[in-house]
Order: sequence, then structure tokens, then C-alpha cells
Amino acid sequence: MEKIRIGIRGFAGLLGSRIVAAVQRTKDMSVEVGVVVPDRTLETHCDAIIDDCAYPAAREVVDKHYRGFPGVILLQDGAAPEGRLIAPPCIAKGGAGNRYRMGDCIMAGLVPLLYPFRDDAKKFRIHLLTQFDGKEPDYLITERAHAFYLREDLRRKVTGDIGSLFKGQDADVAAVVQIPSLLHYELTVQIELDQWIEGGEVRRRLAEMPRVRVAPSGIVSTYGINLAMSFSNNIPPIIVFKDSIEPWFGRAAQKIRFVAALCYSTAAVLSNLDAIRMLVQDMDPIEAMRQTDRDMGFIP
Repeated sequence: MEKIRIGIRGFAGLLGSRIVAAVQRTKDMSVEVGVVVPDRTLETHCDAIIDDCAYPAAREVVDKHYRGFPGVILLQDGAAPEGRLIAPPCIAKGGAGNRYRMGDCIMAGLVPLLYPFRDDAKKFRIHLLTQFDGKEPDYLITERAHAFYLREDLRRKVTGDIGSLFKGQDADVAAVVQIPSLLHYELTVQIELDQWIEGGEVRRRLAEMPRVRVAPSGIVSTYGINLAMSFSNNIPPIIVFKDSIEPWFGRAAQKIRFVAALCYSTAAVLSNLDAIRMLVQDMDPIEAMRQTDRDMGFIP
């Protein structure tokens, strides 16, 4: 099978360089072209283009240079609301053309956690603690380092994105709070179901989901996860704390609750690889994610 040829516009940025490193670990993809400024070689040598340039200023450039490109164009979340939203394994219904928009790092972690319960869910209730992504107006002082930032704009955006990917389920994002110095986002998820589910079944569904690992009982901090990741890059980016999962093993309920840690920088990169396999090869979304997991060493 011929490799999927990928072009990256903005490859010198943080996301672009991380995608290059991830693609190098695959067997079915290759980065053919990487550019900083628009270049026609992207269109002539690639099956898919990952565009990581800032919107809205880049919109005119994208429209001009990619107008005749027959392959897949993956815009990043900063291009919202341009493009059809994709957050593997889900893709928003409707829309036309070859322009897609990757969900942000929050969606890269949330969607794989919600997906196993999509057929039974009536309502998703979510609380998020994330890394501060703004710029300090001045030098960092203790008062700023210890502050938290309420992001109502992100709360509304995440609510809308979940609604576009999971039609028929009510999404309630209670809050998005940001603080400095986080390697992992914290995701608290509650799901109301239309039927009863046993605690062991909840664990099984989460454990079988690509990109997700259920941490053993007793692990209640990201300290051990951070330490392990400093020695190995074979740890999946989404870790569910087993002790947080309700209902407990052997009990049943119509409400699920669990807490997960998301290594956001890794999750955002790998979802681009999943999306390319889904769109270029028409690969089953779950199998696309499993292939990425195998390439990254998360599973044998």
C-alpha cells in the first residue's frame, strides 16, 4: 500500500513539529512537504494538507491556494467556524467539500470518553480544568501564578462542539477553568443514561477505547503519570482514574461518573493522524485510532 503523503503548512510551529515526529513513527504515512509560507508544492505532492496557520488572516490564503486541491485539507481549531468539525472517532454530519476542522485538545480528550456511551446517553455533564493559554500582561508574580481564570467563551464553544458531534444528547458544560503550570487537563464527566449499567461494564467500555487507559486502583494523582511519561513516550494521553468510576464494580445505576487526566499536547497531535486515515483511506474511525495507538506504542 502506498503511503499517505502529507503536507504541513506551518510545520515550524509546535504542533507542526510534533506531527512530523509522530508521522515518522508510522508505516503508512510520510511528510512530503513542510512549508512556512504558501507553496504550490503542497498541492502537487500531497494527499492531505495539515494547515496550522492563524485565522482569520489565513483564510484568504487558504481559499486562494487550495481552491483546486482534490485531497483533504485539515484546518486546526483556530479556524472555527470554518470547515466540518472532526474529533476522532466522530465527525459532524452535513457539510460538503474537502475542508475539515480539527477539534481542539479538549475535544481530542473528551470525545473518546463520551463515545463508548453514545447510544445510551441522554445527557453529558462536564467540568474542565485546563492549562492557562493566555499571555501574561507583565512579568509572572505569585498572585498571577496562583490565580485561576474562568473561560466562559470556551465553555460555550465546547458545549456547541459536543452538540454537533453527538446529536440527540444534551450537553451541559458546567465550567472551564484555567490555571498555570499543568501538564494534564482534568476532565470530570457525568453521563445520564436511558438504561441501567453495571460498574464493570463502564470500566470495560472505557478500557477498550483507543487512546484511553484506566489507571490501577490507588492512583489518584498525575504526579506518577508525569513521572512515568518522563521516562517513556508509550503512555496513552487519556488516563481514567479507576477509583473515580461510578457506579462501583458490582453495582448498577443510570448515572456514570469518572475523572480523567488528559495530556493535551499529545492528544491534539494524534487526532490529526486519526483524521487523515479516516478521510483519505476511509478507514473505520476506531480502527484508525487503534492504528495510531499501535504506531505510538500504546498497544502491541
